[in-house]
Amino acid sequence: MLLLAGCTSTGQTSATQSSNTTQTQTQTPTQTLSPTNTTQQTLPPQPKTPEPFNAEKAANIATFTSVEEGGQYRFYFMLEDSNGANTVAAGKANVRVYDDVNNTLYSSELNVKTTDYVDYQFKLTGKGLGKAYEWRVPVSNVKKGISSFWGTAELTFTTSDGIVLRAEDKTMSIPKYSDEELAQIAEEKYAKTATTINQMLTKGSFEVVVNKIGFINVTQYSTTKQYLRVDMTVRNVGSEREYFSPSGTVLLTGQGKQYETSYGGTLGTYSQMYPGITKSGYILFENVPTTETGIKLVFELGHDENYDSYKFQYNLT
Repeated sequence: MLLLAGCTSTGQTSATQSSNTTQTQTQTPTQTLSPTNTTQQTLPPQPKTPEPFNAEKAANIATFTSVEEGGQYRFYFMLEDSNGANTVAAGKANVRVYDDVNNTLYSSELNVKTTDYVDYQFKLTGKGLGKAYEWRVPVSNVKKGISSFWGTAELTFTTSDGIVLRAEDKTMSIPKYSDEELAQIAEEKYAKTATTINQMLTKGSFEVVVNKIGFINVTQYSTTKQYLRVDMTVRNVGSEREYFSPSGTVLLTGQGKQYETSYGGTLGTYSQMYPGITKSGYILFENVPTTETGIKLVFELGHDENYDSYKFQYNLT
């Protein structure tokens, strides 16, 4: 069933719906909330249209929608029988809200009675649409998530006679983390889970210490990727200016695999360093499974008097 713009429940809080609310989607409240008192538009009296209600068994969720209004989410769903006619049913409604990476932001279960359904109608014309079940959830009850734009509300309604019906609202406006918040969360998690290495090698003019290694999630443009991160400290122990420009930097594993560095690290790999200068940062490796063992970090940096490159190798796991 198509719910058009300006739908509201008779005698309850009105809320304008967008004209393309054809999706069936789900969201979960902790408990049934009575409609808040809001100012409704006064409409001229007009004949009441009979509600398309019948007592047949529910066979489908015709409409499931979430709307953010006045610091709350208003959820409602409408049921239909096998012939597409509006109906009601008692049962349990389980609602779950999640983000782009499937993090659960909210969930709850509602006990639904047939007497809980209310008449829904077009706000401007008063034309009846049928019976709908409605509840409200404070926005503050929904956690922040990772999303490019929308979140998803998922509804599972189990009728009292065991029929399971499902629907989704894929355009729920959820609270979202900022890029800065996500970066801070990732840093805090990495600090707790990273493994301390503290291996130092000195060759030529450079002293290079591998400090820590661990996995970190990096989110950019609402897309989260997992990287293996290697924290390092570099110092010019020579007497002349040198360029820190390691080459051939790879991870080698005991399973015979090789991984190249990825974009996004903070350790500048082509920078000028004066004697005594120290730099710290990290390099990233993408698509490294967490099950890899026997990991070695290998790169070349500087050269001897014969211009043979110095090879740095660290056993990390």
